[in-house]
Amino acid sequence: MQAWAEQVAKHIQAGERSRARQQVLQATQTYRQSQYGKEVRHIRALDQRSRQELQQVIAWCLAHTHAEASPPNQVLHTAIAGTGYHQAATLLPQLRVGDALQLVREPKNPHDANAIRLDWQGYTLGYVPRRENQRLSRELDAGAAFQARLEYVDEEHPTYPHLEFSVCRLMPE
Repeated sequence: MQAWAEQVAKHIQAGERSRARQQVLQATQTYRQSQYGKEVRHIRALDQRSRQELQQVIAWCLAHTHAEASPPNQVLHTAIAGTGYHQAATLLPQLRVGDALQLVREPKNPHDANAIRLDWQGYTLGYVPRRENQRLSRELDAGAAFQARLEYVDEEHPTYPHLEFSVCRLMPE
């Protein structure tokens, strides 16, 4: 985490970005003055929700910027399809990054014979996207063992929440 933070800081502090940094600072100060009537200098502590959101942002950034951090047996990392049509929205307050998900094959699904439902503690969150499910469904049907985990929870759009998950192949012992 520290190395990543140092890389971001180095990138932001690069000399060629000096003018852009000054423009952002000036725009921020102008906005604050228009909102609060004076320049705001103090930094308040983050509330619990903000801390949770920040943790989710950091987790997402790490998952998307460090391919080498992915386990070697990871076969998929993508968004859950159809969250707006299932129980995902009502479960948002309970969902946590790292939660286990169950992969449930639905070979008789009338919309997609390769369908793989994603369940959390017995509740349906959605499905593996159609563009990603063909190979995984064949392997599940052949008896391969996988572990699925929730990787990202975005509470900004509760009607159609953005949830990401990963699937790792379980290695035989």
